[in-house]
Amino acid sequence: MEEEGISSDLGFVHQTIHVSAQLLGFSDSTLRFFISVLIGYLLAFIPRNLLHHAPSNIQHLFFIALGLGLSYFNFGMQTLHFVITVLFNYLLLAVAGGSVTSVVLSFLWNMIYFLIGTVSISDGTHDVLWDTPHCIMVLKVIGVALDLYDGQKSKDKLSAEQQQHYLTRAPSLLEMGGFCLFFGGFLAGPQFSMRLYLDYTNNRLIPEWEQKHPSNARYSINRFCFGVIYVCVGVGLNLIMPDAHFMTEEFTRKNLLHKLFTVYLWGTSYRARYGGVFLLAEGASIMTGIAYSGLDTEGKAEWKGSANMNVYGLETAGTFRGLVSNYNTNTSKWAGRCVYKRLKFLGNRQLSQFVTLMFLALWHGVYIGYFHCFLFQLFTLTFDEQWLKVWRKLGFGSLMSNPVIAFLLTAICNVFVMTSFSYALISFQLSKWGLFTQVYASMYYIGHVWFIGWMLLFPLVLQPMLHSNKPKATGDSKAQ
Repeated sequence: MEEEGISSDLGFVHQTIHVSAQLLGFSDSTLRFFISVLIGYLLAFIPRNLLHHAPSNIQHLFFIALGLGLSYFNFGMQTLHFVITVLFNYLLLAVAGGSVTSVVLSFLWNMIYFLIGTVSISDGTHDVLWDTPHCIMVLKVIGVALDLYDGQKSKDKLSAEQQQHYLTRAPSLLEMGGFCLFFGGFLAGPQFSMRLYLDYTNNRLIPEWEQKHPSNARYSINRFCFGVIYVCVGVGLNLIMPDAHFMTEEFTRKNLLHKLFTVYLWGTSYRARYGGVFLLAEGASIMTGIAYSGLDTEGKAEWKGSANMNVYGLETAGTFRGLVSNYNTNTSKWAGRCVYKRLKFLGNRQLSQFVTLMFLALWHGVYIGYFHCFLFQLFTLTFDEQWLKVWRKLGFGSLMSNPVIAFLLTAICNVFVMTSFSYALISFQLSKWGLFTQVYASMYYIGHVWFIGWMLLFPLVLQPMLHSNKPKATGDSKAQ
């Protein structure tokens, strides 16, 4: 009878989630995901107020139990994938940690395991399955292997950034488990290093006076409110402009300008939904206290350690670099620290950038749309760099001194950047070649024509013109 009662209770929970998801236009797994992120705000009070002076092993056990519970609520027995990942990486670093071999094996095993998993369950859609948090965990454990490798070097050979993250010993099983399953970064990120997690659980991160008089609640609520606004805007626009709209006759019949406007609105919906998740996850991390990032100029505590999106910076971005530096920032920082900067031996910045972007594409899965999207990002960043050279050479920078002109130009550039970003995202979201190429063909591949055409035009025409317009050096200047 008792088992029947438990089964009945679970059935009621499942049914309630299913009905609620139907009403909101979500899948069941997406609603479970959002519920789990929001629960984090309530759970965060426990480590922040009750456990911050507890022995570190107690904290690790708490985070492991909580992470496994949230995982089981979302993914059931597929939680075993996370257990396997924790155990393998603990054993790898315990046996060979700090060696080149451990770094190579960490990259290969974690990526191959993830890719096999995502291929086995993915159909090209973007539902929330176990591979969603697992891709976050993959970067975490690879980062640990790299940080331990750095820790075996002489400190004076490490960059300032590496000195903030290096490890001198392999983590224990409890440390690895708590780090990987810490609920403030398990489901939706953000990325943070093992060093930060150990400082947090060993009571070295937050000053004593801040622990006695916490100031993080206000910042956490701020992120929560922004997150709710973003999710509501994103969900609302998605109901009007779903992915399937691109495959309809209605979209095909529109003129090019109308199609581009549709792409802009759809991209805004996409950006708002993901941005909302980033903000909600950030707010929960702030509430735990792990987001503490030092003091500002006025001596007040800052809570930017888990910031994955700069709302103002993103919404006013007038360049592609501005967009990248303000959106999904912790993943970008991880890629810069663990991939891009370690490719200096290639001797070519563009090649290092290309390899980094292709790694990020592979990190999302094997569909060709992911690789197209990140390759297109390389086109936009190249355009960014070259266009700024033209901008400066022609003296347009002086226009920005006028606030009205500056506002208008920034708004125009922002629309251009966001539309281009959304254009590239079509291939990411539709994933399969036959789907996204159909959409691009209906728009005459205008984005490809623009950016690839620019890349051909700049070195052949514009760059020689810029050099030819340089003032000739006088005899006096040569003598100097």
